[in-house]
Amino acid sequence: MRATGADHLLPGRCDGTPRLGSCAVGVTHPSQGRTVVSVSGELDAASAGELRGPLMAALISSVVVLDLTPCSFCDSSGLGLIVEAWQRASVSSCAFRVAGVDCADTVARTFELAGAEDFLDLFPDVESALRD
Repeated sequence: MRATGADHLLPGRCDGTPRLGSCAVGVTHPSQGRTVVSVSGELDAASAGELRGPLMAALISSVVVLDLTPCSFCDSSGLGLIVEAWQRASVSSCAFRVAGVDCADTVARTFELAGAEDFLDLFPDVESALRD
């Protein structure tokens, strides 16, 4: 039987369960010149657009911490957006840091497979990422 309607629009995970592709983005300013952008839920092709605006806007700060602690999934689209932010930060004197990538979760696995842990500044939590 061929999929119809929305059945084919949202790809499933490897185990066959559907992925809804939704995330929530929060932005805080814990101190002058420092911005924390938090992502919860799933960061993928369907939801990366929700993060793009707030993340790119935050790059005017001297320090930006992308908090992935509450993020349960990140695919190559999400990682591509993170790398793009890192590249833009690199040319604009902004320290771009990523917090909450636990070595045991699926987000960490995506970073590992792509080699992103070799060039991104990764921290276990937001507090340590905000320290100089």
